[in-house]
Amino acid sequence: MDSSLDRIGTLERRISLLRISLVIVILCLSFFAALPSAKSSTPETHLRVRSLAVVDEHGVERVLIAAPLPNPASGGKESARRSRSYGIQLNDAKGNEFGGFTIADPQNWIALLVFLAVSLVASNLSSVARERTRDALLRRDEMARLFDLSRDILLTTD
Repeated sequence: MDSSLDRIGTLERRISLLRISLVIVILCLSFFAALPSAKSSTPETHLRVRSLAVVDEHGVERVLIAAPLPNPASGGKESARRSRSYGIQLNDAKGNEFGGFTIADPQNWIALLVFLAVSLVASNLSSVARERTRDALLRRDEMARLFDLSRDILLTTD
């Protein structure tokens, strides 16, 4: 029973991290959608950047939106990416990449939209599964209490 509860707790933490990541992605996409088109006749009214970094209170880049993303660094060592990637990079407190959402082909923004749709569906399905698991555990505990009660009643009637 403890392992089931541990697994449920782990899944709930993963779900909350996925939800936070999804909110960050949606906010970033909303930011890019709100930007005026770069093909306008007045480009000086537009914000055009190759990258956008969100830093924490210590000045460490925690979220990076870039085109292309820099090579990942871990422990001061940089490793090359297999291909040029565009998207969102998530960094830990030391500035090392630990995840993100990338598109290797800059023309394939449909893949990002599909990914977001799938993540929303997966989040809803995991919520339903979590609720069903919680209900099943409650039913199991209730059955155990009823069994104990019936056994105690049978033992006291002798």
